[in-house]
Parts: sequence; C-alpha cells; structure tokens
Amino acid sequence: MIALFLGILFLYHIQASSSKKNKGDYPDANEVMKNLPQTFMLQSLGNYTNLICGYQHFYNDTLGGQTYRKYDLIFKYPDRLFSQPLYVKNVTQYKLFMATRPESWSPLTYRLEILFSNMKTCMITRNPNPAFPKACNLMATKKTFF
Repeated sequence: MIALFLGILFLYHIQASSSKKNKGDYPDANEVMKNLPQTFMLQSLGNYTNLICGYQHFYNDTLGGQTYRKYDLIFKYPDRLFSQPLYVKNVTQYKLFMATRPESWSPLTYRLEILFSNMKTCMITRNPNPAFPKACNLMATKKTFF
C-alpha cells in the first residue's frame, strides 16, 4: 500500500514538473484552497481502520454577520461520520493554522500542511490533527475517480 502511495505521488510529481503553471512542492495554500475546494481521499499513510472514505472541504461560513474561512476533513465509517470543522485563522506559505473557535483568543491547535499540489486535480497534505502528526493524505478531485 505504501508503494502504491509513493508511486502515485511520483507520477503526480512528474506531471507537475512538466507543467509551467504548477507550483508543485510546498505550494501557496491560499491558491490551493481556491483551486481545490473539495477533494476526496485517494490514499493515506494514516491508519484509519474501517474507513469508507475521506472528504476535505475548504469553504466560507457566516456567523454573527462575519464571514470566516473554514476547513473540514470528514471521515465516513460504517457506523458513524466524523467531522470537526475548523476555522482557518492564518495562512503562511503552504501551512494553514486553525482553531476550533472563531474568536481571536482561541488557540491555534491545528496545522494543515499542503506538501504538494498540481493545482488542478490533487494535493498531498499532512494531517492537521496533532494526535496524528505523520499521517499524510493524497487528496484528489471527484473527476479523478472517473
């Protein structure tokens, strides 16, 4: 499974290297959020027992008249759905710093790193949950599966 993940990563990397428009390694996270707002987990180095699918979403949400940027990584299991929407508080290069609440005092306890993206169909991210710091996910657009 790891060999398959690395093989797919290698193929996407070759595709990105051959295109002048692609940012490739450590891309601008703002650009990735704009170009790939909805992606699905194609492969993961995390150990997600019984996981049916994973879905990642960047979106805006209005609360109390103020609009916030948000992120959610949703996991579908046979008996439950796991979702923890996070507020994107700061974006620095390829890193998104997030919190569970929108207030400025809320600590930035989550960090999503976008390690690679071709800006069209895929990205490789490092899991934002500090409990799983080494879990990397290959996320792809819906059209990639068809």
